[in-house]
Amino acid sequence: MKATKIISACAVLVALASCSNDHVISQPGAEDMLTHMSVVSSVGSPKTKAANAAGDVQDTQFAQNEVINVYLFENTSSGAIKTYGKNNDGLIPMKADGAGKLETDDADDRATLFYPTNGNSVNAYAYYPALSEGGYNIKESSTSSDFTVVLDQSAKEDYRKSDLMCANKTVNAKKDDPVDLTFTHKLSKIEVILKADAASGVTEAQLANATVTIKNVHPTIELLTINEGSITLGNAKGTAGDIIIGKDGVSPDQTNGYAGIIVPQDIKGEKQLFNVTLKGGGSYTYKVSNGTTINFVSGSRYTYTLKLTSGGLSVESTAINAWTPQDKGENNANLD
Repeated sequence: MKATKIISACAVLVALASCSNDHVISQPGAEDMLTHMSVVSSVGSPKTKAANAAGDVQDTQFAQNEVINVYLFENTSSGAIKTYGKNNDGLIPMKADGAGKLETDDADDRATLFYPTNGNSVNAYAYYPALSEGGYNIKESSTSSDFTVVLDQSAKEDYRKSDLMCANKTVNAKKDDPVDLTFTHKLSKIEVILKADAASGVTEAQLANATVTIKNVHPTIELLTINEGSITLGNAKGTAGDIIIGKDGVSPDQTNGYAGIIVPQDIKGEKQLFNVTLKGGGSYTYKVSNGTTINFVSGSRYTYTLKLTSGGLSVESTAINAWTPQDKGENNANLD
């Protein structure tokens, strides 16, 4: 009987060791040999752990079931080693629960999520979007690639597919649990608020159901590097054209608001920038003034309040802010 118990105990230890990577087990038999590693996220600020507001626009948190590529590397005396993930490549795709927690559905990947018992720290890198079917799957890469926003962002799913983000964090074994990743936006957000004067004859219902288009913008940007949780952007490229924006990217308190995502770029004067088409007829266009260049930069949010009048479309006000507190967007861009 005693021999049977000893054999059973040994079998348990062997099973635990086999379901985790070698870097986890430094002292077999230690009381805290297997300390599970959990991962949480926020967008824009480490303090924003609340679930998304209506619209799931991911300005504070990832929407439920969105997929994020998370890389985990253990730091050793010989450098970072890729021993996490079922393929020992460091990559563990994770799904968001909508309230800040990231988890993997893969049992083999989950079996590697333990802190090293030898005290080594762990580097965490993460990228979004990581789509399982269609679209982009942003991963660590030593070669350049391209990212293109969706040309029709009127559906919130397509708005989210256009929102390139990344994060990185170094955590000390078991002291920094959970691994807390704060993501930053890499592209530019444009918000349009529609108003109308009485003389235009435009109704609130028409403003609320308009088609708003950003015009003459390049849809693609070169990603020079995707490395260690950071993305280096190159130049905007691709044929300049239209991007339709939707109502899901604006704050709930904004009336008749629309929002979309473009790649950072410059728009020079004498080009149409916005078009507003009303249901039931009526099309309004706003053109950048001659001699003006508008600089749309990474991590910034540009808010245009446009007024529809009997004479056409005019800019009532503009504002430039960092997209979120964590985004280091420039606030000195030149708006017409």
